[in-house]
Amino acid sequence: MMNDQEHKRNNDKKISGGTQLLSGKQIQSVQRAIDILNCFNLTNTELTLGQISTRLGLNKGTVHGILNTLHMNGYISQNSSGEYLLGAELFNKASLASDTKRSILIDRSHNYMQNLSDSFQGNCTLFRIDELYLQLIHSTEPHNSTFVVRRANSNMPLYCSASGKLVLAHLRERPPQCLSEGCPLPGLYCDNPHHG
Repeated sequence: MMNDQEHKRNNDKKISGGTQLLSGKQIQSVQRAIDILNCFNLTNTELTLGQISTRLGLNKGTVHGILNTLHMNGYISQNSSGEYLLGAELFNKASLASDTKRSILIDRSHNYMQNLSDSFQGNCTLFRIDELYLQLIHSTEPHNSTFVVRRANSNMPLYCSASGKLVLAHLRERPPQCLSEGCPLPGLYCDNPHHG
């Protein structure tokens, strides 16, 4: 029979879809470092020690110590006026987060996409729209196809694919690049140089 402590430990390790959930325990110094980083936003890109201290209701000594640690690790920078701003290391981590988000999306969508490919004997493609371009996130092909299925390009203009043309047809407004009648979009047949 489990005692209360073992029961709590097991509850903290609940499994959801193969992923271990974190318990509610917080480390105060880590939370304070996060709170400091969260002080910065589009309207407050540079802050003094006093401003950060006041916003968080913490004494300057505590804030200064955390800022020093963040600074030594590249998460905070300091300008010539002594004001603090976010450091370059955050940009590096943000780039990794984008890849992580993509990986999670692929992982969660793959089985559904593969089922669609197998059911309809065709490609199933997941794109993201970036201005006037489709960027390939993931693609599946049928397992037992009797014909060759052409793979999608990883980055293509919207007007170059059936998927992109569907997006263009259902936009509420024309893209800014197409505001005039003489829209600068080239011909619709991207794969054939003889079409203009």
